[in-house]
This record gives sequence, structure tokens and C-alpha cells, in this order.
Amino acid sequence: MKTPLSLACLLAACVPAKYADEATAPPRDTATEMAPAVEPELTLGVPSACTDPLPEPSFVEQGLDLGVDTDEFSEEAPDGHVDGPSIAVGDVNQDGLLELAVLRMENGDSHVYGGEPGGFRALPGELYPGRAGLFADMDGDNDLDLLVGGVVPYTLEVTSGLNWRHESWPALDPPEESETRSTVHDLSLADFDGDGIDDLYVVRTAVPFGDGVARNDRLLRLDPDGLEVVRDAIPSEVGLRHGFDSVTFDEDNDGDADVYLAHDHGATVGASTLLHNEGGTFVDAGDSCFCSLQVSAKGVDITDLNRDGRPDLFITGAPLNHLLSQTEGGWLDISDTSGVRDGVSHAAGWGGVFLDVDNDGHKDILLVQGDRWNPGEVILPDGTEARFDEPIHLMRQDDGTFTDIAESLNLSALGSFRSVLATDLNSDGIEDLIITQVAERTLVYLSEGCTSANWIAVDAPVGSKVSVTSASGTQTDWARVGRGYQSTARVPLHFGLGTDPEVSAINITLADGERFEFAGPYEPRQTISISR
Repeated sequence: MKTPLSLACLLAACVPAKYADEATAPPRDTATEMAPAVEPELTLGVPSACTDPLPEPSFVEQGLDLGVDTDEFSEEAPDGHVDGPSIAVGDVNQDGLLELAVLRMENGDSHVYGGEPGGFRALPGELYPGRAGLFADMDGDNDLDLLVGGVVPYTLEVTSGLNWRHESWPALDPPEESETRSTVHDLSLADFDGDGIDDLYVVRTAVPFGDGVARNDRLLRLDPDGLEVVRDAIPSEVGLRHGFDSVTFDEDNDGDADVYLAHDHGATVGASTLLHNEGGTFVDAGDSCFCSLQVSAKGVDITDLNRDGRPDLFITGAPLNHLLSQTEGGWLDISDTSGVRDGVSHAAGWGGVFLDVDNDGHKDILLVQGDRWNPGEVILPDGTEARFDEPIHLMRQDDGTFTDIAESLNLSALGSFRSVLATDLNSDGIEDLIITQVAERTLVYLSEGCTSANWIAVDAPVGSKVSVTSASGTQTDWARVGRGYQSTARVPLHFGLGTDPEVSAINITLADGERFEFAGPYEPRQTISISR
């Protein structure tokens, strides 16, 4: 049950208020001003204890024991360059346990797994091939449904008891443009037009090579009366590129959600770029943001690495991954100076997400790579074919520089990996790791226990900017569903606190630009929910 704001203040001595100094508030688009904000509600969690802390995090791979991808996979995974599987997680039935979807276009079946104490169970029913899953309320009934991209996008509408039924999407293109080979490669959730109803930015590949007709990216409005396609919101000179991934956040602080798009084959069909949202219609901001990349980008994730309140982006791809940091004058590429490329090969980068693996208050990066491109064309000296399998990388941040500590955390697998996700599955305060492989089973690395480092999680409305202040300073993150290449999650934001004994304040900027402050103190090791 949500606690009314006034009662929450009595319990936690919080003082929610708009920022007193309006001069510090971000600029607003007065043409799109909305009615005064409804003050958000705050729900306190139950702090957990760590009675036998480990000296540092450690992980054990337990995918099969947890019931994930128990199908038979060939010992010799097929070669080739396949873009799945995708990951989506969310608590569909609100029982405190996450549901997990692993979606494949080929090389195996797709599954939705229901969360149970100690693991997952595969839910019955055969799924169509697909990718780019995302849990969202499709029909306004307050239950999470699963929207699935791919060649033929569809929705799994949840019914009672975690049963599902397939629902088709409306046509993304008008009848005269029905022929297309474009594939839905990513879904990004936000209320783009500010009407109180969630929308999806639908990223589609443009088939730049070979036969096929390319179609533009679209917006999909999740109206309770049915899905509605908006076909004229995205400039075709951007939407007809080779879209692979996206992340939504208010880049220009004007109270609406912008989109950063990761495009494959950027040097050929168009760069990865930023789209600014102007009243529900998007414009290319690449010429002014200094954040366009003419590379073969695959995925993108966002956080605040240097704790300056501004966003930073990690963009995976080939032959190099990129780390962009927003400064007062625009975006700056800090890939080489930060060390995120040290010890990383030129194999294609795929899943890359931010996390705080050791809860020290500084964001780290989980990165996976791998490729099996053009089998047979590269022969090793021993006469075997090159497979381009790669190790997992866990890049720990120490004061702005990154060091790969994957081996010390028992992340020793080699593979051709694709999507990754970091979230706390076993409720010990350490973010666990889910990693898919191109043609083999999904790996799930669970932490072996808690550590003495403190943490706090904040469950905030999608599109919010959340800042947490403790003794060591302020951390900022963005409440989002997209988490890197074809990975989505409806989970709270996780903040490591190190030795800080409490949180003194939580600041939130809602999706429409309204800002509120909740004064603490708040005990660590709990999840606090803020809702409107």
C-alpha cells in the first residue's frame, strides 16, 4: 500500500517541496506547460540486515538451477551473426518477484518465466519468434503486458494467474506502404506527448544491405482503447537508418522525453544521434549536441558517472565502444581517457549497462562482446575456424577510470554474448547479472551474499530524474525501462552508498519537469517508492 505523502513525512521527517530557488530549475517550454503537478506519494520500504557480510562481491552462475533456458542446446553452437536473444524483466503480478522474458528470433525458443521463491518457472504456451521485449501496461488495466518486437510484432496480454494471450499490433505502416523488411529492433517507453498516456518509440532496422523495403521508425501510443500508431513524429532522415537501440531521458531539461538512438552501420546509413522532443515531434539534434557517432553502434545505456548531475552514455558497437559525458558546452568523448577500452578486443560490443557492483557509490560497467561473422573465412594456424568468442568484462570505476575485475568476480565464461541486465534477483543488495548468448543458454550470475557496503533503491515513475544525497555526496540516475542492447527492466534504481550510514535527501524531477525534494534521513538497505 502506498503511504500518503503527509503520513510519510510524519514517519520519516521528509519535506517534499518544489525547489525553493526557482532560478536553479531547468528551463521550461512555456508553450507546453501543464496543470500544476499532483504532489507525489512516498512509500517506505523495510530495511534489510546483512548479518554475515562477505569481504567483497562474488558471483556463481546458476541459470539452470534457477530454471532459465533448460532446453537442450547443441554443444557446438551454430556459427553466424545473430542479433538476439533479448531480455525483459518486470513484476507482472506485483508479488515482489520478477518475471523474465528471454526472446529469440532463431537458435532456440522464446520463453516467459514466472518468478518464484528461489527461481523461475517457464509459463505455458508457445511464443512467436521475436526480440526487443518490454513490459508495459498496454490496455490501462494496471497490469503489465509484454510487448514484443521482431519481424511480426505482437503483445502478450496478461490474464489471471500469469496466463497470456497473443494480441496483434495495428499496422505500423499505411496500406500503400505495407511491404517492408524492416524489423522492430528496440522499444523505448515514455510519455512523449505529455498527455498522461505512455508511448513507445519503435526502433526499426532499415535493411541497408540486400533486398527489402525500409520503413521509418514509429511512435506507438498505449491508449486504453487500443494501440494507436503515430506515423509522422519522427524525421525519416533519422528513422530510416539502421536502428538497433535507444534510451529516453530529458536531455535538454525542458520537461519532455528525448531519445538517443544507436544505429548500426553508422558510417554508411547515418550516425547514432540525439532526437529532441518538441511537443511530441522529434528533431535531429546531432549538429548541436556533439554526440553523433558514425560507427556500428549496437546498444546504449545512461547514468551519471562523475556525480555532476549530468547524464553520461555508454554506447557499444564495432570496432570500438564509446563513453560520452555531457558537459556544460555539449557532449565529450572520454572513451580513451577513462580506460573503458583497455583490454577489450575489437569484436563487436553488444550488451553494455551501468551498475554499482560493489556498492561503493560509483557506477561500473558490465560489457559483453562476441561475433561469429562469415564462418569459414578466418582460419587459425591450427586449421580451425575463428569463432571470435569473448570474455565477460566488468569494468569497475575508481574515481573516473575503469579496470576490468570480471575474473576476480568469477565471471569466467567465454561466448558470443548479446543482451545483459543487472538487477538484484535474490534481495541481498547486490545487483545480479543476466547474460544471453547468441545460440546457447542464458547465463544468470547470482551474488553469493551481501557485503558491508550500504545501498538504497528508489522506485520512481518512468522518465524521472532521481538524485540521492548521503555523506559522500549526491548521485543521480534516470528511471528508465531500456537498459542497453535489447534489454529492458521495470526495476528500481540502485544506488550504492559505501560506508555512508543514511540518505539525507532524495530529489526527483518528474517527466513533466516538476521538481520535488524529500528530506530524510532514510535508513539504507531498503527500497523507497515514489509515485504520483
